[in-house]
Amino acid sequence: MTRVGLIGFGKTGKKVAEELCRHPEVDLACVFKKHRDKSVGKDIGSYFSLKPTGRFIHLGEDFPAALKRSNAEVLVDFSTPDAVMEYIDTAAKYKVNFVICSTNFSEQQKHTINSYGDRIGIVWAPNVTEGINILIYLGKIAKSIWPQSDIEIIEYHYSKKREVSKTAMKIAEAVSGVDAIQFGRRRNEPRLGKETVIHTIRVGGIIGKHTLIIGQPHQTLAITHESIDRYAFGQGSLKAALWVNGKKGIFEMDDVLNLKGKTHEHKSAGKR
Repeated sequence: MTRVGLIGFGKTGKKVAEELCRHPEVDLACVFKKHRDKSVGKDIGSYFSLKPTGRFIHLGEDFPAALKRSNAEVLVDFSTPDAVMEYIDTAAKYKVNFVICSTNFSEQQKHTINSYGDRIGIVWAPNVTEGINILIYLGKIAKSIWPQSDIEIIEYHYSKKREVSKTAMKIAEAVSGVDAIQFGRRRNEPRLGKETVIHTIRVGGIIGKHTLIIGQPHQTLAITHESIDRYAFGQGSLKAALWVNGKKGIFEMDDVLNLKGKTHEHKSAGKR
């Protein structure tokens, strides 16, 4: 059993907590949330109508003492950059590894977090779903085979989402490079060169859908991933937490899924 703690108990955090709570290889040792409500102080298992676990939902202000009592080995984060910055030093003090799923960190915050890599294991996972990381892997392979192809990305999210999807940005950076990215296309504007264009769709309650389109003069290839339920984030963070337990260093989801090794195998196969 791996003892896992969770920071963040919003819409996604609750799905992640339930996924962790149900898994036979995980002891969900503690949950932390920002604001007080009826869930604070409740047994985690009972909250999900499961067998009581003797583990509880805490306020973030109780983090240091509650983390120490829990003996957690890995923390999964679905909170905010500020919360991660507040908690990471305590986590490192108690040798608790981290799976970071929050986004929008500043460069200084990223530098600070990376500095803990010689003390604990940290998985950076701005999109922890396995499928989106496989999409990125496949996109890299396709672009290596078709280096002169056109690239466009369509990202679909719920109607109230404001910012451009960080996942779409990650796809674009991985496949094309950060200098080639632009957002949307003006009326009557053709493709200007080899820019990668990200288009945003905001409709209803879509959790997250990304389509990578790779175009050639006489054919196109489209790869789509859709998170049809937030449990997908729970499954990905579960895999990352089990994988990073006992490790030190800075990692990404392609380390967890061994996609870097598969990329090497693909390149080697091409040389035969």
